[in-house]
Amino acid sequence: MKLLNCAVLALVLGVGANASAEEARGVITGRISDIANNVLPGATVHIEPHSVTVVTDREGAFTVSNLAPGDYVVEINYVGFQPEKKTVKLSSGGRADVVTELRPRLFDEVTVTASRPSGEVKALNQQKTADNILNVLPAEIIKSLPNNNVADAIGRLPSVSLERDEGEGKYVQIRGTDPRLSNVTINGAHIPSPEGSVRNIKLDVISSELVGAIELNKTLSADQDGDAIGGSVNLVTKTAGDHPYFNVSGQGGYVDLLGGRAMTQWSGTYSSRFGPDKQLGLIIGGSYDWDGRGINDIEPAPGLVDFGGTAVPVVTAMDVREYRYQRNRYGAAGGLDYRLGPGSELYLRGLFADFQNYGDRWLNSPSAGDFITPTTTADNGATEKQVQTRRPDEMIASLSAGGKHDLGGPVLDYNLAYSRSRQNQLNAPDITFAGPSDVAWGIDLSDPYTPRFNVLNGVDINNPKLYVLDAYRIRQDRTSDHEVAGAINLRVPYQTSSGAGTFKLGAKVRSDSKKRVNADRFFNATGSPELTLDQALESFNDPDYYFGKYPLGPLPSLDATARFVASNPGALTENFGREHTANDPLNFNASEKVYAAYAMDTTEIGRVHAQAGVRVERTSGSYTGNKIVTDSAGRYASTVPASGDHAYTSVLPNLQLRFEIDPETNLRAVYGQGISRPNFGDLVPFIVENDRRGTVSAGNPALKPTRSHNYDLLFEHYLKSIGFVSAGFFYKDLRDPIYPSVQTVLATGPFAGFTQSQAINGPKAHLQGVEFAWQEHLGFLPGFLAGFGILANYTYTDSRATVPGRSDNPRLLRTTPNEFNVGLSYDRGPFSARAAVTYNDANVFAYNYVNGAEGGPKGPNGDLYLYPHTQIDAQASYTFKLGIQAFANVLNLNNEVFGFYQGSPQYMLQREFYGWTTAVGLRYTR
Repeated sequence: MKLLNCAVLALVLGVGANASAEEARGVITGRISDIANNVLPGATVHIEPHSVTVVTDREGAFTVSNLAPGDYVVEINYVGFQPEKKTVKLSSGGRADVVTELRPRLFDEVTVTASRPSGEVKALNQQKTADNILNVLPAEIIKSLPNNNVADAIGRLPSVSLERDEGEGKYVQIRGTDPRLSNVTINGAHIPSPEGSVRNIKLDVISSELVGAIELNKTLSADQDGDAIGGSVNLVTKTAGDHPYFNVSGQGGYVDLLGGRAMTQWSGTYSSRFGPDKQLGLIIGGSYDWDGRGINDIEPAPGLVDFGGTAVPVVTAMDVREYRYQRNRYGAAGGLDYRLGPGSELYLRGLFADFQNYGDRWLNSPSAGDFITPTTTADNGATEKQVQTRRPDEMIASLSAGGKHDLGGPVLDYNLAYSRSRQNQLNAPDITFAGPSDVAWGIDLSDPYTPRFNVLNGVDINNPKLYVLDAYRIRQDRTSDHEVAGAINLRVPYQTSSGAGTFKLGAKVRSDSKKRVNADRFFNATGSPELTLDQALESFNDPDYYFGKYPLGPLPSLDATARFVASNPGALTENFGREHTANDPLNFNASEKVYAAYAMDTTEIGRVHAQAGVRVERTSGSYTGNKIVTDSAGRYASTVPASGDHAYTSVLPNLQLRFEIDPETNLRAVYGQGISRPNFGDLVPFIVENDRRGTVSAGNPALKPTRSHNYDLLFEHYLKSIGFVSAGFFYKDLRDPIYPSVQTVLATGPFAGFTQSQAINGPKAHLQGVEFAWQEHLGFLPGFLAGFGILANYTYTDSRATVPGRSDNPRLLRTTPNEFNVGLSYDRGPFSARAAVTYNDANVFAYNYVNGAEGGPKGPNGDLYLYPHTQIDAQASYTFKLGIQAFANVLNLNNEVFGFYQGSPQYMLQREFYGWTTAVGLRYTR
């Protein structure tokens, strides 16, 4: 690393000296905007006679250095706008500035100047001129539908499916890969996960109001972090434009569950530039939303029972869960930048987001005893009731400072970033009342998606006097992650007889420190004194729960139970052994450092744009966990600290080709390698030994990162009517995929004969897919039809994995065979509307089946699947004079179900509904 830094310094000094020696050379700079003086990033600038092609940056600016004196023709092209040519004369050692305003194509005058299509145009041009395969989602598009968080917005892009939670997107799954195989950055700074055991980023923490754009990198360049196989999501915060800007919006809404619950959302942004030449830019914004949504959730437990030598599917137990939330999500984002001159700046950018996912949950849980028939049981069934307070508080923050300097040809940039995340759940009680244990159940399976437990022997399960306080748990969980990163890059332009190019090299260091501390407390009721449910009843109830199919009966009150416990400390006894066995395996400290260096070359040869590079990443990690030992009776015996280290080097080559078939059509071919590091929870060297059961669960600090060889082919054509069509193929050859919780019988060592559960690297796996996209404003149609637009994409993905213990080669986790988005938009004058349908096919959430399991892979012992998900959303707005806009939207209009099943859809593990949400609001922009 020291050697590389010396080389960078020598190269900087060398090019600086060379620039001084050739002072006769000049530079052409420029800034491209539209007729409203909005900057146009991603514009193609072609300079003759030297056949130099560059692309404008986020500020619509470009710089071409090291040019001989003479006359030059500068041609600017931008999707949706008329091309323009400028002739400039460059004197010896001089500078020529090109400042031009592009005009929309004639039939697009109305649509291009509207807010949402204007944002689309910028995104399309960034996508078209990018070195890699890129999708860009600007703020104008994000706001055109009810996307509450950034995951919901990303889920509308091609080849992206979502793992949802509580009615919103949570994790993104890119190109058929599970969330671990993709990364998330904010302004290019890597973000650690707030959760304890995984690297996945919970994107429901971040409000969509905080970002200016979302970039989805489906292929990576050598100057990007290499830990992304599926893709990399970059959240770009807003920046200050040349004109003062002020925006504030507010909305209020209604959620139709629980008799109707409220929601509200507020946001605002202010930006301006200061100084005689507007050198100093300032932007600051914030958002807040609250919703009281409810969830109706049932969770049956499918199983198999032997009847006459035949394994018959049954439902052995069931949770009937009612949720009532009070969720707060708030955040702020902003930045400062100072323009030192053309192509040079200093900046400070940051984002903070906090999600208090607070709520209460009530649970009825009947469980079968001995089965007499597949739908009736003996009178040894039971039931219980629970109340739980949920208090997860999750935070993600990023702060980055850096600069970019045009050295008269070479460009030097550097960055220092600090990122932090945390997840706390403190003082959150979970209380259980044990009910009758002499119930004979009749299980109604006439509708397999709403199984019901009916009492056959007259036990009054709705008599609160039959329920007694049994257990009391207080959650005390803390996870924190701090990451510091520094990077430096040098870009050196050059010219050859056949074209122009850029050589770039750089280095980066990341240091990550993660800590998890679980200190849950467990108590058992002593029965002295005894608390029955009739003394601690909750006033809340929901007669319409789950379409009226499951009467909730009496529910326990958290406050009343807490008052009883406070007044009767002898009513509970603490279970210290269970606290150790439950908490100690989860607690760990982890430290990782990643040292990276890269070199790459980007060149234009005729109509071929080529980029080749290699990135080298050295990862070293240190992990400390706990070894838990139980005695022969299965009771806790001791906790012993355990530690492990791991280090490896990853060499990641990359080649990206873009062939310009014509000015509006590209054919791209890409090869690259990427890695995805194991989850922290799998690396930590914990051990849980159970002598009575003969089992041991263990972490695995020797896990290798998953590596992938990625191949892409993409055809894209950009339409004069503002839009594009594309078709592509991708293939990923995965080495060392990680399979969690693989069970093996140990032959040697201290646990010989024990069954061990541990994450391991498996044999190779692969996935492949095709994706299609069509996006177009139909401005060429006559009359009012010119306002219509279409946005549609479809992806088919297939994969195969070799999973230990089975021979059927299932799909990889989270591979969604079919996924699509279809949206219809209308923009005409002050009116704008959009309706969208999103579909994600069923996909494997976790492996469960092993060879020989009863019922086969499609039975109740099969893999765990996420149900397919279809969702309909819509929004309409009308902009009045003076910058006031009224809007209305509806989310999840079709009240789509979310849940899991095992093997086949009828063997359901969870099916929950969120209802639909509607809102109206006002937005003011100046």
